[in-house]
Amino acid sequence: MQKKVEPLEAANIVSIFSTPVYRCNFSRAFTRAEMDFIQKQHEACRPNLGNKSTKDSYILNRKIFRSIKKELELRLQDYLDKVLCATPGICSYITQSWINYTSKGEYHHEHSHANSYISGVLYLTANKNCDQIAFIRKSYFPLVPQPQVFNDWNSEMWWMPVHTATLILFPSSLAHSVGLKKDDDLRISLSFNTFLKGKLGVDHKLTELKL
Repeated sequence: MQKKVEPLEAANIVSIFSTPVYRCNFSRAFTRAEMDFIQKQHEACRPNLGNKSTKDSYILNRKIFRSIKKELELRLQDYLDKVLCATPGICSYITQSWINYTSKGEYHHEHSHANSYISGVLYLTANKNCDQIAFIRKSYFPLVPQPQVFNDWNSEMWWMPVHTATLILFPSSLAHSVGLKKDDDLRISLSFNTFLKGKLGVDHKLTELKL
């Protein structure tokens, strides 16, 4: 006679060492003057691996982007406060910034951002029905059973849909890419890198770094 198997008690599965991806909407529509300037920059781009980007890699220093840059700085501080819970006096600042243009048949190669702490992408134009960004998990998987359902633990890639005015902040070490664009709309995104300033670490632990 087969022994009756008692049901297992429900387990508590805990996520540890998660990767934070901060996603929100920009607070306003982009102005006609801003979009005219952005479209004008498309005429003088440099080729990228898969798409095109502006020759100016400090584009947020332009006067026309003063308002946009101010809001991005507020969001970066919100990331530090809510995700890192950083001690007072530590803040981030934007270093390089540039605009990407992706047309039909183009893509954005897989990459991460060196010499940066937090990176961000603000979508100036994007098709909500098909545009998305992929984040790639670079951890080594010694064994890979084929999942029936993908979740936070077994996924090696995570696609995140985007639309016009979506802002995404993420650790600069996180690999990401954009797949082949199949629709006719031009996707325009503003990317930027950041660094920290303030006092990091603790004196008595010999980890102090003043920036």
